[in-house]
Amino acid sequence: MTETELDAALKRLQTCVQELAGLLAWEQLQRDEARPGQPPGFRIKDPVETDLRNQYSRFLLDSAKMHHLLSEGTLRIPKAKHHRMMWQLGELERQVHGMNLGRRFTGVT
Repeated sequence: MTETELDAALKRLQTCVQELAGLLAWEQLQRDEARPGQPPGFRIKDPVETDLRNQYSRFLLDSAKMHHLLSEGTLRIPKAKHHRMMWQLGELERQVHGMNLGRRFTGVT
């Protein structure tokens, strides 16, 4: 994998984290707008749970691939860039961990 491909893969992970945050915000809005004891004003098909699960799965898979690529030692990228990418990957993983999706979908914290 080239340096450009690694940058693109990291960008995809960042986009995935943003999409997860957006889906969680939409879900929270739905809960906030619910009127207990009253029927909903309208009902739409809302695949938020499925979309969350799919994005979370995509993040886990792509994150694991990045770890593998960055740790196998065959990449020809400058050491400083390697460390920066590892740090960025860790930051994205911390953000997703803070969303508690692991507990929600796998029972793992």
